Amino acid sequence: MDLKMSLLKMFFLFTLLCLVTSEQITPIKEEILDSTSQRELRWTSTPSKAWQEIRMKLGQDTAHTVYQSCDPKSKNQPRTLWTNWLPRNDAHELLLDLQFAQDDQTPVIIQVLESDAPLVKLNSGQERNEAVAPSAFALKGTLNLKDVEEHLYHAENRNLGMISRQGFYLGFTYRGSCVFISSVRLFYTKCPGLVENHASFGEASAGSGMSRGQCVDGAEERSAPLRECHSNGTWSDLQGSCVCRAGYQSEGNICTACKVGSYKPANDSGECRPCPANSRTLSEGASECDCEEGHGRLQSDPPHVGCTRPPTAPLNLTIHQLSDTALILSWAAPADLGGRVEVLYDVECRQNTGQTRDPWQPCGNSTFILPQPTGLTETVANITGLHVNVNYQFSVRATNRISAQLDSSGSVQSITVLKTPVQIPPAPVATAHFQVKEEKWNMAPMIAGVVSGVLLLLALIPAAYCFLRRGYSKLRGDHDAELVPLQTPVVSYRRTEDPETATPQETNSAFQVLDGVSERLLCGIRDVLVDRSRLTLGKELGKGEFGAVYEGVFSRQEGENIKVAVKTMRGK
Repeated sequence: MDLKMSLLKMFFLFTLLCLVTSEQITPIKEEILDSTSQRELRWTSTPSKAWQEIRMKLGQDTAHTVYQSCDPKSKNQPRTLWTNWLPRNDAHELLLDLQFAQDDQTPVIIQVLESDAPLVKLNSGQERNEAVAPSAFALKGTLNLKDVEEHLYHAENRNLGMISRQGFYLGFTYRGSCVFISSVRLFYTKCPGLVENHASFGEASAGSGMSRGQCVDGAEERSAPLRECHSNGTWSDLQGSCVCRAGYQSEGNICTACKVGSYKPANDSGECRPCPANSRTLSEGASECDCEEGHGRLQSDPPHVGCTRPPTAPLNLTIHQLSDTALILSWAAPADLGGRVEVLYDVECRQNTGQTRDPWQPCGNSTFILPQPTGLTETVANITGLHVNVNYQFSVRATNRISAQLDSSGSVQSITVLKTPVQIPPAPVATAHFQVKEEKWNMAPMIAGVVSGVLLLLALIPAAYCFLRRGYSKLRGDHDAELVPLQTPVVSYRRTEDPETATPQETNSAFQVLDGVSERLLCGIRDVLVDRSRLTLGKELGKGEFGAVYEGVFSRQEGENIKVAVKTMRGK
């Protein structure tokens, strides 16, 4: 099965090759004269009656004209048979098929007499070729046409060369004893029309020289396409070339238009390509793709580069105040560069005085943007020469090479610095009415109270000092007594022996030092005085310039013990 399929494929390819080859090399033969197809010829004999016209079938159904010149007496004398005047049509090179028979090997001279019109008198023409039959018939006495007929099927093919006039005469000159011319076929060859390598050639006659072809639809010349038609009706090799122009691609020997959505930029044999990013075509045969709305292409951009657009606005525009007259402006690169790799920044400064309806104006010559206001490659700029009471607005525009051709209003980020006082309209003022009532104070009791208080404090300090010092001495004498814990978790300490019971006399003794103080002030002090017998001192916690601080336990009348800190004062 596989072998059969292989043979079928080979046969198909061979047949296809033969068809293509035959289309290329099969010549076209254009006939000028065929003597066998004409009923009457009426050619001219020189000298007169040297050639006679007879009719013979020669294997055909009907007889046709045959010319003979058989006269042994005329041997070695030239006898010429001239055809009628023949237009050359498109012929440039004449070809001849001649069927004849002769009794000797004397050649038949073939002449061509060119003229633009029929001639009244025929002179000798130009010898172009000659023909000799390969074998001669024997002429013995009476001529037997059957013997001659066997030799009249032989044909000789001759190239008669180039002709250039509008027409010509063809002549046959013979010097032998006997000759028969049974068929004269005069023709020229033409090369068939041909389309190859995107060049088209029409039919051309052999010998017409170089023919210039035409490029097929959708193709352009790189150099003139030229071919020559040979004598055998075949074309020479192509000189020059045609290529598919922009917007067309090669398919075999023709050029077809690129479909919608594709393009071909150059005049070459390449294929159509899909449109690059952000571009499209609306019709067939496009050499480039048109940019979509909002996008553009530089003249220097190759067609295979997608269309681009301006970048978006810079990000994070920030002001860093250096002083009242200088600041630093910084920002981040745009989130979208528009499809291009380059990005530059332009910084613009505008100002106004803060007055009502005061428009923004470009900053004056005293304000500088460093290192330069346009074409910045870094994302920072220094602003100097600012004024104290002027408002400023700074705008940073991101640009690329396509920005000049397209709307770039979306590429700007602005920030405003307000340095003038903000005028706030005054709020309505509420009027308050106050009524002042005059009162008279008796200042004498107040003064007496203040003086009494001061005197009382001066008296308390020495009394308290003496009282505490006496208790301190008593405790110092008993410091070796063992201290045991009272309860947990609050650790308190008190002596093991029972304390002495305080008498009302001892309690009242603390007030004896306050004699002379007002009764009102004494009532206040009585609330904070404690009985010395209820206070037990423990370990020393710290010592200062005026006395020491001890850990102590205060026993209330209810039997509850309270851990306290006791401050003592040194005596003089």
